[in-house]
Amino acid sequence: IESVDYETSETILKRCDRPESVVMIGGGYVALEWGQILHHMGADVTILQRSSHVLSGMEAQLGRELQRCFEAEGIEVVTDAMVGRVREENEGASSNTVSVDVTVDGESRSYTASDLFVATGVSPNTDDIGLVEIGVETDESGAVVVDKTFQTANPDVYAAGDCIGEPMLETVGAKEGNHAVKNAFGEAGATIDYHAVSKVVFTSPEVAAVGTTELEYMDEHGTCTCRTVEMGDVPKAKAVEDTRGLVQVVKHHETDEIVGVHMVGPRAADMIMEATLAVKFGLTVDDIIDTVHPFPTFS
Repeated sequence: IESVDYETSETILKRCDRPESVVMIGGGYVALEWGQILHHMGADVTILQRSSHVLSGMEAQLGRELQRCFEAEGIEVVTDAMVGRVREENEGASSNTVSVDVTVDGESRSYTASDLFVATGVSPNTDDIGLVEIGVETDESGAVVVDKTFQTANPDVYAAGDCIGEPMLETVGAKEGNHAVKNAFGEAGATIDYHAVSKVVFTSPEVAAVGTTELEYMDEHGTCTCRTVEMGDVPKAKAVEDTRGLVQVVKHHETDEIVGVHMVGPRAADMIMEATLAVKFGLTVDDIIDTVHPFPTFS
């Protein structure tokens, strides 16, 4: 990889020409957002995902549904793909191609394109900045270790944002920084309930999620009263003729409190906020049903 030119979510912003074709290593939100952008611009896109479905850190149904939507558009998605090697090949005096050798279900394959896009995640940029000298600890990924008030092992140092690890979201980083300042100078004890932080993937259709997944709930309780609604059953989706996607609700099997909501669909990024409030404040399904909503809307 050190000897092959490749794009990232930062370098791609500096390009002035459209790639003819792209092989993307990774199947997280960066690969999916940029893969679809480049596809809509006219590039042939292949996405190589190491696990069994894209968006491996989210509810499996979401990844499978979004993969179905991508493939319907003409984007090739290859799952269970273990990358072994990348190499650049001269095709002529004016152009190069890059090839990615992978193993899929024990079978060797090679994918070739004009450009390579690497979207395998990022690491906190904390090396060699003097943290060891002042007694600030980091974990194996390089993330600064903090307590729930964002205080490090050095009581005079607080940390916030991407440097303390997941979730690496701009909105979360802003909230963490705000709380860190309050705690450092005012002893406010401000914390964040990360369970109630929503995640959004800005593809088409959009993906949004908050709270516990069905698998996580099953692992903890051995049962799950989960329900999935297809967007094809939502009147607004029918009206605008975009019925791609689904909504899954995970509720507590005894109290009926909503503990997780996971969705793919039009305007999912807008709809997730009602679900986030439900998870944050322990609302039940009946609380939502008893609240009169405007009709027809996606929410």
